[in-house]
Amino acid sequence: MAPETLAQRAQPAPTSPRNLTGVRLNLFTVVTPDLEASIRFYTGLMGYALAARGVTPDATGALAGSATGGRPYALLKYFDSDHGLLRLLQAPAGAAPNRPLVGPRAWDLGFGAIECSTSDIEESYQTLTRAGVKTITPPTYYFYRDMRRLNGSTMYPKSLDTLTYVAFGPAGERIYISIVLPDNFGRSFQSLHTECHNCFVVNTDRQPLWDFYGQAFGLSAIAEYQGTLSAQRAVNRLLGESADSEMWAGGMGDDFGMEYMEWKPPAGIIAQRFPQSLDRTGHAMLTVSVNSLDEVRQRLQAAGIAIESEGALPTLQSPRPEGFILRGASGELIEVVDRDAI
Repeated sequence: MAPETLAQRAQPAPTSPRNLTGVRLNLFTVVTPDLEASIRFYTGLMGYALAARGVTPDATGALAGSATGGRPYALLKYFDSDHGLLRLLQAPAGAAPNRPLVGPRAWDLGFGAIECSTSDIEESYQTLTRAGVKTITPPTYYFYRDMRRLNGSTMYPKSLDTLTYVAFGPAGERIYISIVLPDNFGRSFQSLHTECHNCFVVNTDRQPLWDFYGQAFGLSAIAEYQGTLSAQRAVNRLLGESADSEMWAGGMGDDFGMEYMEWKPPAGIIAQRFPQSLDRTGHAMLTVSVNSLDEVRQRLQAAGIAIESEGALPTLQSPRPEGFILRGASGELIEVVDRDAI
């Protein structure tokens, strides 16, 4: 597949009744205490290539309350894809984690993880662990049953079994690595792993997530997954949870690239909230492209959703793209740019 030209990239993305603004999750920002170690991890183990690097312009100023100007960064790309891009941003000295490795539980609110697929789950696990990468558990069956399609979605087969493990990147970011049985959704592989094609946002109530993404971007929930008791226990094992908790998950919008997880913690436990910050390490921001920034601004104004800051960090197409940053219902930071900025 030939890479898109800038003219092709600038064409509006397809819209649908389930994705009214053509919004697409293109890029993940990871704030890292060791930029070179993070570059080696993603290029040496995960199939990415270094596409650009530099220092963020002082003109970016303070984005989302963070001092972002003058910080080294690297942009990574997976073969010819303009999705699943990575922006690695050097952390300030002494930066605390966005989501600590010890303490947070699966049901705590915030940005949970990014996800990629692998053609061979055992080879993937052995490759990463032999390189010293930490995981929560070995590959574990991650069951889903009785999926309910919403709004006419044909997103997935009725039943699916996923063999998954969760690895930690050098900045403490969580990465779900999955192989789906039996047909892997027909996904093709150019290396052992695919690009990071999906992410999870966690809340104890899915309705605020539906409301926010519906109002801001015209997205609709397209599928819900409700597991059996044995499936829930398998999920708890995967994430190192022995407590009795319940998860309800689903997809958001056609071709968007996000799933929500509604977790109900055990009785008597109150979920913590872990909002993202560009001054803290780990997963720090999601970047989405839209057909029209003006259209999204109008939707935000009509819904009373505040823009947290104006401007955007460098992308492959622009060192100073036009855009703005929002904060989602679970504390996730969302950078919004035009499609031609990706």
